[in-house]
Amino acid sequence: MYKGVGGLDLAKAAKAFIGEGVPLEHIAVQNEPNQGNVWNGDSCRNSYPKMHWTGAQLHSFVREHLGPTLEQQGLAAKVGIFLSTFPVNDFSGYVKPTLADPAALK
Repeated sequence: MYKGVGGLDLAKAAKAFIGEGVPLEHIAVQNEPNQGNVWNGDSCRNSYPKMHWTGAQLHSFVREHLGPTLEQQGLAAKVGIFLSTFPVNDFSGYVKPTLADPAALK
C-alpha cells in the first residue's frame, strides 16, 4: 500500500512544481540511495536516516506504482524518473533490473 501512496505523492509534487512554473524534467525515487544512517565523523557518507531500496524494490516501485501513476496523472511524457541521484556502485543489482524491463520503462 505505501508504494502506491509514494507514487502518488511524487506525482502530486511534480504537478505542483509544474503548476507553479518550475521547469521540472525529472524526479528521483530517492536522493543518495546508497548513503547510510550514522554520522561517521569523517564525511556525510552515513549522516542521515532514509529508506534503503534494493534493486528489486526499486524495479517493483517504478514498474507497478510510480510509472503507472505518472501516466494516470498525465505526466509520463513530461517527467522522467531518475533511478539514482548518487553514485551507486552496484549497477547490475540496483539500476539494471529496472532498465532491463521494457514494462518498467514505459
